[in-house]
Amino acid sequence: MTKRPKPPPYVRNDKQAAAAIANVGKLERRIAQIKADGDNRIANIAARVAEQIAPLEEARKTSRERLEAYCTEHRQRLTRGKGKTARFETGTVSWRSRPAKVTFSDTVKNILARLKFFKLDQFIATRFEEQLDKNAMLKEPEVAGAVQGITIGSAGEEFEIKPFELDEAAS
Repeated sequence: MTKRPKPPPYVRNDKQAAAAIANVGKLERRIAQIKADGDNRIANIAARVAEQIAPLEEARKTSRERLEAYCTEHRQRLTRGKGKTARFETGTVSWRSRPAKVTFSDTVKNILARLKFFKLDQFIATRFEEQLDKNAMLKEPEVAGAVQGITIGSAGEEFEIKPFELDEAAS
């Protein structure tokens, strides 16, 4: 650890003021240098970690894809025809419903103007002020999705893998 220089108790004249300013500048440069060195070390460590993790992530991706293909092909048997979860001795796999969602890629004002222009008032909710009604858009996704600035994300399922926490020595 660097020893902290002891500042004078107070500045008494212009010469000491100039020296104090120079000292502040010197300290700021040293602080910046130490921070830069630390940032470089962190960047080097992060690069090494990313390099070590990359093949593991690729192997995990391949393993997940193969597992999903197998489980999807044998879903009826694995879930016994009911439910959305299959249990194995090392964890579970499940199929989770992903609801449809509405997203906007333009301002609310512009989308409201387009909806009014196309006379699609069913997508405009008037409570205290005019608002976009996402629930109404989800009920008529083909119509709402045709309006520029509105995207209806499809509903579907996501495959989820939950391994149990296993002791490495046991596996």
